[in-house]
Amino acid sequence: MRTAFLLASLVVSVTSALLLAAPAASALEDLSPALPEETAIYARCAGLEALLAEIGGSKLLTDGAHVRGALEAMLAQAWPALQSETGIPVEKWKDLVGSIKGAHAALFGVGQRGSDLDMVFAVETAKPDLAAEILEALFGERSTFAGEVGGARVMSVPLEEDVSLYYAVRGGLVAGAFRADRITAFLKALEAAPERSLATSAAYRAAALPAGPETAFALYADGKHGLDMFRQTLGEYDARDYEEMNRVLQFDLMQAGSVVAGGGLTRARVLMDEGHRFATALRGSPGPLALSAFAPEDTMLMLVDSGPVEKKAVAMKTVLSDQEFLGRDAEQFGKGMAEAEGALGFGFLELAAALGNEWALLWPLDADTGRIDEDNLVFAFQIGDREKFDAIFAKFSAGEAYKEMVGEQGALVREPYAGVEILRPPVDETEVPCMAVVENTLLLAADLPSLKAVIDAKASGRTMLARAGGFLAGMPATACKMAALQVMPVLMEEREFVPLLDAVAPGAAWVLALDEAPGRLEATMNQSLPALFGMLLAGEALMEETRDARQQCLANLRAIHEAVGRYRAEHGEDPASLEALVSEAFPKARLVCPCEAGEGVTCSYHLAPPPAGEEAGEWVLLAWCGNRRHGRLAVRRGGDAWEMSEQSFLRDLAEVGLRGR
Repeated sequence: MRTAFLLASLVVSVTSALLLAAPAASALEDLSPALPEETAIYARCAGLEALLAEIGGSKLLTDGAHVRGALEAMLAQAWPALQSETGIPVEKWKDLVGSIKGAHAALFGVGQRGSDLDMVFAVETAKPDLAAEILEALFGERSTFAGEVGGARVMSVPLEEDVSLYYAVRGGLVAGAFRADRITAFLKALEAAPERSLATSAAYRAAALPAGPETAFALYADGKHGLDMFRQTLGEYDARDYEEMNRVLQFDLMQAGSVVAGGGLTRARVLMDEGHRFATALRGSPGPLALSAFAPEDTMLMLVDSGPVEKKAVAMKTVLSDQEFLGRDAEQFGKGMAEAEGALGFGFLELAAALGNEWALLWPLDADTGRIDEDNLVFAFQIGDREKFDAIFAKFSAGEAYKEMVGEQGALVREPYAGVEILRPPVDETEVPCMAVVENTLLLAADLPSLKAVIDAKASGRTMLARAGGFLAGMPATACKMAALQVMPVLMEEREFVPLLDAVAPGAAWVLALDEAPGRLEATMNQSLPALFGMLLAGEALMEETRDARQQCLANLRAIHEAVGRYRAEHGEDPASLEALVSEAFPKARLVCPCEAGEGVTCSYHLAPPPAGEEAGEWVLLAWCGNRRHGRLAVRRGGDAWEMSEQSFLRDLAEVGLRGR
């Protein structure tokens, strides 16, 4: 039990230091000169204040202060738990954590036993004496002197079985490892940097991105050493699975990579062997990504790729026909492509030769419901050779697929719309394959409203990126590829994120731009990773902050269900409003959500009408709370009061003929 307690104390204290550390006043310290060449992963973090500053100042939030406050409240609850686990007063923990400037961790190897973990970790602190005092209090008599390196006393603490922690306080640095030789080498390297180290390695110099004063987090990973370390953890069967995956994905051709995040941006760099099959198949060329002008404001996802479509099509066909890559599936792919080309009347590579330098995938939200619908995908292709394209369309018009599409009518309908012609099957439906050519751009869609929305976006200039313009500061003007994901629809899919919805700026989007060169991939994202993870964690923090209010609100909703039942039994119908339910058994206070108490609100809840022309089932929406600070809460006609995602709520609203919140 004592060993388990000490191990838990170590985990708590180290984790707390990493997560709660205050940021350094200058750029993150780089300890790579003191780390060996075989370092697989090296991470450094500037701490909580930098993270909270990133979240609170995020361009994607309209109320970053509230989100930051919720995270601070959640973290404040950790202090009593830390005191309970360690016996060290909260004040001392706060004093130590407030003195921490940065945290570092380097991993060299990991086996199938805890004793095989080979790593060092270090925390920079302005109060090393306090750190030493707390370590002494944590480990007490179990801590023994293990030697001295450069004036730093190395202490050893047995944890369990053959696992021991070795730690030392050297100046303003607290260092630790699970091997005596590892901490000894690290401390010596801090005294005098060795001739060969991680900092001098070719991979680190090529892959590591520079960290500036605004950096909150930095990570470097070495492909070769990382894979060697990963293989050490695999059993016989897992090793076989890995080798099969490596055959397909060629992990061993990934050389190194790094990530630097802070100042509202995340930058990443990946180095890979030029022979990697995907490096060739997916390589683009920098461009303005003009097809982004077709993405409507309410686009959920946009992918734009720059580079000759014909070259990429040839490379992808080569990859998908590769027996070593896909095995028997490669043969099936070839047969499927041949059948499709026969039905269409033209070859895919023939079409690719007629296309230009960009293509895009656009996924607008459903025009009627505002929700994500898999049928709303639109593909856009620049046309490079109009004469070739017209010849291919003539072949398509004589093919079997065309004849099946037009049926007895014999031809596609040419529908004029916004100055262009939409071609669609001669049926009175909206979910049909359709196409249009706009300014030498081919648009293909499976849904007529989505195609029209894309045409409207280009004509009006009301696009996803135009709406998200304020969120693109620091992003490159040109790129080989761009991906943009609208934040709101993503958060609406999970109930834990409902409290965040009112804090997210309208049109906020996560945008990733990629630049490619032989053997190198560079990426820039318009949100720092700490802020991104912190923003997602904030949903849980806000849910925790309103836990008691949520339970009381659910109780109010159940009381509303019971009151509606009594009213229906007496009057034979639903009440016209919730105020009609007020009685001695149902006081007026029940109509106010605890989150809105004292705000002058007289009724927080809304009553749903029964479905027209049918008897309402027990799963049909009865009432809901209009406030979503505590999550989206509602009650069904069967009496089940529950919390749900915003998308589920909108679907339930639609079932009773309502839209919106």
